[in-house]
Amino acid sequence: MGFFSGSFGSGLLSGLVTSVDATLKSAIDQRNKDMSRARTFWETRQAQKIQRAEEHDTRAEKAIVRLANEFDGDFAKGLAAYKALGGDIDKVQAYIDDVDETRKINSSYSLKDKIAFDKIDLSQFGDVDKERAMKAIRMEVKPVSTSYRDTSGLARLGLGMDDASEKMDEKINSMFQSRLREDIEGLKGAIINREGLISSIEKQNKVIAGLPKLQEDIQYHARIFTTGINPITREKVSAKERYKAENNMLDSLKTLERIKRRTSKSTSGLTAPSMSSTVKDGLLGLDRRMGWTPIAAEGASFVTEKDLKGDQAIAYREEQRKKYFENIASQFLNEDGSLKRDEYQLTIEAFPALKDAINNRIAEITKPKTEDTIIDDLPIPKEKPPVPPRLGPDGNPRLTPEVEEARQAAERKKQIEEEKKKTAIMAQDKPKELARQLVDKVKSIPQLRRDLQGAGVSNSDINAVVNEIRALKSKQ
Repeated sequence: MGFFSGSFGSGLLSGLVTSVDATLKSAIDQRNKDMSRARTFWETRQAQKIQRAEEHDTRAEKAIVRLANEFDGDFAKGLAAYKALGGDIDKVQAYIDDVDETRKINSSYSLKDKIAFDKIDLSQFGDVDKERAMKAIRMEVKPVSTSYRDTSGLARLGLGMDDASEKMDEKINSMFQSRLREDIEGLKGAIINREGLISSIEKQNKVIAGLPKLQEDIQYHARIFTTGINPITREKVSAKERYKAENNMLDSLKTLERIKRRTSKSTSGLTAPSMSSTVKDGLLGLDRRMGWTPIAAEGASFVTEKDLKGDQAIAYREEQRKKYFENIASQFLNEDGSLKRDEYQLTIEAFPALKDAINNRIAEITKPKTEDTIIDDLPIPKEKPPVPPRLGPDGNPRLTPEVEEARQAAERKKQIEEEKKKTAIMAQDKPKELARQLVDKVKSIPQLRRDLQGAGVSNSDINAVVNEIRALKSKQ
């Protein structure tokens, strides 16, 4: 008789089946509960995203229609303006609210006069309507990709149960329609002029009200830096405090120059803030090369280049700075000796040594080439007859090799200086365009930084160009 035959075997098998059935039922129930919790979580999350997207798109629709109406129903211009304002509904709505507030005091304020589309070929966007514009700015709701995994193992038992994790995403996505943005390439480059907006006027008035305090701060730090004496306590300050005062003065000076630039009509040369940055960066570089170290202790300053300390170190540093100012003086001046920009005067006044160097340079430029005055009681020297020039084969005066080499060197130097000026201006005004010109030529970012510094480009503008180049290289 077999072991499982008879009433004993039958009872044992019956017990086993009952036990397995209970265990299986418990596993199925647990899997269903896990699936239900996971599905509820992801469904709720997707529903919240849909709701936020609908709220966003309701606001965005009103904004894009408003902007299009400002340009006679042109949705291409409306979308370009939307992008130029940051492509963010909060920023766009803030601008529209600002325009509405401005029109309460100036009803003639027109966006047609304040938003320029010169850099966009609008002729290729005649088919942009409200629907296409909305697809380009709507909030995206991507299909669900859950992280749920069916770990029950029931799909492997051959009971006709599928892996629950394979069906979860499909079921949720069938309930919610995804929404993907469809951008319109080429509608970038609109320029927003915020001049005349009430927020700009209020901000400018607030800044202008703070100008006297800002100018006082510059004068205060300048006195400490130039004299080494605190103008309030009349006490001598340490080298480190003088160094800190100089940096504070330059930071305040740069802020003041930005404000003054708004009313300046000058267009040649670096802007005043860029010139201040150039001067500051040059001085910092000079300090690094000298090994200049200001210490808080009285008189404890060091120049490792010459192994100097104390007052000798300070004197040597001033001497080297004087030479530096003499080298850059011409960057402030036009060919006739006038300042390229009136607001440069702020930087010049902050550095007595720079002021002296520029005055000396102006004197050289404006010095008459011949003396027109006759001094009494002194014989007038007789003019020597001119030496006839040597003629070349073509009949034109022939230059000696030395003179010709000097002429070519001077011409090359002039061309280099012009290129430096153009590079500095482009780095500030058009960093993306400069980056496109340089991206294929750049072999080393550190070398590029050194070259741009040599061209008088400020660190902030250099960083902007480098970031653009890195972005371009990443796409190659």
